[in-house]
Amino acid sequence: MSASYVRNIFGELKRIETRGFEKNRIDFYMLRPKVAYATARAKERNMDMSLLYEVYKKMTPCVCDARTFKNMVNMIEAIIAFHKAFGGKE
Repeated sequence: MSASYVRNIFGELKRIETRGFEKNRIDFYMLRPKVAYATARAKERNMDMSLLYEVYKKMTPCVCDARTFKNMVNMIEAIIAFHKAFGGKE
C-alpha cells in the first residue's frame, strides 16, 4: 500500500473535519467511492489497499455525527501511523 494513496484519503478526511462534518456530510459520503477507486488503482499497480478499504467500508455506516466522524479520523490516522512504523511503502 502506497502512503500517497492513504495520504490523499486522510487529507480529504481532515479537510472535511476542518470545514465541519455537519456541513460536509455529502463530501464524506462521496469519499467512499473515491476510496474504492483508489483501491482498484492500487491493485493495478500491484499494491494492496483492500484491507484499508474494508475497514473504511465497515466504519462509514457508524458515522452519524461529528463525534463519531472524529473517532473514524483518529482510527484512520492510527492505521497510517502503524503502516509507517512497520515499514510501509512510501
